[in-house]
Amino acid sequence: MKKSLLSIFGVFAATAFMAQTPSSSWTISQNAGFSNVSAGIRFMDAVSPNDVWVVGYDGTAPSANYNWFSKTNNGGTTWTTGNIFADTMSYVIANLEGINATTAWVAAYNYSLQAQGGIFETTNGGTTWTNMTPAGMFTNTASFADIVCFLTPSVGIVIGDPNGTGNEFEIWRTTNGGTTWSLVPGANIPNPSSTAEYGLVNVYAKQGTTNMWFGTNKGRIYRTTDAGVTWNVTTLPTLPVASAGVNDIAFSDAMNGVAYVFNTSTTPATFQMCNTIDGGATWNNITTISPNVGKNDLNVVPGTNMFVSVGAGSTNTVISYSSNNGVTWTSWGSIGIQYLTIDFANATSGWAGSFSDPANAATGGIWKYNGPAITSVVNAGFNAPSVACPSTAITVTNTSSGATSYTWSIAPSGSINTPTSLNPTITVGAQGNYTITLIASNSSTTSTTTKLVNVNCVGIAQNGSVASSMMVYPNPAKETLNVEVATSDVYTVSLSNLLGKVIFADKSAKDKTTINLSNVAAGVYFLTVDIKGEKTTKKIIVE
Repeated sequence: MKKSLLSIFGVFAATAFMAQTPSSSWTISQNAGFSNVSAGIRFMDAVSPNDVWVVGYDGTAPSANYNWFSKTNNGGTTWTTGNIFADTMSYVIANLEGINATTAWVAAYNYSLQAQGGIFETTNGGTTWTNMTPAGMFTNTASFADIVCFLTPSVGIVIGDPNGTGNEFEIWRTTNGGTTWSLVPGANIPNPSSTAEYGLVNVYAKQGTTNMWFGTNKGRIYRTTDAGVTWNVTTLPTLPVASAGVNDIAFSDAMNGVAYVFNTSTTPATFQMCNTIDGGATWNNITTISPNVGKNDLNVVPGTNMFVSVGAGSTNTVISYSSNNGVTWTSWGSIGIQYLTIDFANATSGWAGSFSDPANAATGGIWKYNGPAITSVVNAGFNAPSVACPSTAITVTNTSSGATSYTWSIAPSGSINTPTSLNPTITVGAQGNYTITLIASNSSTTSTTTKLVNVNCVGIAQNGSVASSMMVYPNPAKETLNVEVATSDVYTVSLSNLLGKVIFADKSAKDKTTINLSNVAAGVYFLTVDIKGEKTTKKIIVE
């Protein structure tokens, strides 16, 4: 549905003049060729070091509808402009997806209805745009075109609002470059949280050939890891979901991502950030927001762990980067330039969209990166249980970013099957405290991190008195896990993840305790039962 961060800042972006000093890494000024002064760049997609597609709008009248596009095939030295639609009264462009030098797509919704819409493709560099909307797409009155995205030139995904039929988001897939499309079954898509939940135009991210994410106005992020065949959803933490709109998402790889959220329950709306290290299965609040983060657009530098951001408005004229999953940000150092969009094709080829000169339409509006090649900064990290059992494999999950090689060790002693692998198997033979160390490196930087594991738990086979009095089923589990304990004593049951975080705990005297797993992410967990100080721990697999 039509709501974007640009609409929050864009109204003011071209109305206030301020002195402008570009960053030393962004001194190349380019012009998209739009005829209006103060023309802004609404969407940008850099598909190669030579080929960039943009969609523009009038910065002096940002709420007016325009259908401009421009492209370059020589790195921005020259640009070719045109119109996607014959008029400005038929469709409103929702997002732009470039494929190569000649092919691009847009999703657009109906101007008069402010709903429904379709998808459109050019294969001749924008000379003509063809309506590729299949029969049945966005035909209901509640339908709304939000996103068109291609993971490969052949595999594409279209996202639309819940259309009132089956109460599902309307998601379509193609595997032949958009020639034909098929509707994803509702059974493969989690239901909206309410009838008031909808998607947001251009709020999505993609990584590789199978991973895509999109955000909603209710603080939730949907994700697919199989190119749109099936979907999961996660609610961002500690946010007033009813008024928390996801305004941007970016992933540096399949695991590490950052999301922008605007909480409209406050006046003015509050900007918040979250990040993830597990592909979006779980998200964490970034509690301290850096003053250097740009709130207008968020992206990544391909092949690195660098996130980039830009901002507009009188208090957020910034262009910056982050190497630690959005926790801290470093400004590139420009002053007074209102940036609207940013995208990189590789480590040396990046562009930031702004406004053309307010007096000369042929001057400025796009800045090109001319700084040194951007390289990954290694951030070592891994997950491990805080408690483990002797002679039982300690499961570690590598969450490092920017690294190409790894070295594992454990002290004072232990066995590591492959010390240089991504996720080795670690075992120790005796109780005690053990320190696991990971050294992660690439060609230019090294990072080290450690975790303490307390090996002292008693396995189910080692504590016969407790084990003989209980049953745990099913294992692996999906929706529920049952724990039956044959005792008249009060006992406690707890379930912890690999980080040692307790996600369920209960004290009971009942014969049976049922744990609801419907909101528990798939993975490995540890179930602990304590009967009058005698404990037993069992590994549980949640599917």
